[in-house]
Amino acid sequence: MGQRPQRGRVYRRCGCSDGNSKQLGPWCPQLAADVRHGRWTYCVDLTPEEGRRRTRRRGGFATRVEAAREMAAVLDGELRGVYENRRTTVASFLRE
Repeated sequence: MGQRPQRGRVYRRCGCSDGNSKQLGPWCPQLAADVRHGRWTYCVDLTPEEGRRRTRRRGGFATRVEAAREMAAVLDGELRGVYENRRTTVASFLRE
């Protein structure tokens, strides 16, 4: 069972906002004009647990290579069966 190459994507986004204080994200016109504007982000669809679709988005990477490397690590961990649950508290971890 191998990875599907279309499970994730890497893109740039920024925190600029329009006149209504809504973030422009990846649709900011400055992203096309300035290569240093914005930060790199990855988005990947994870295998559904309990019938619910899960999407992981992480951003703040300085380069596209860093974001792609992290996305590959997430997909590789999923393929090996290693799931990272960031919502696990210390108390629930110790109970398990």
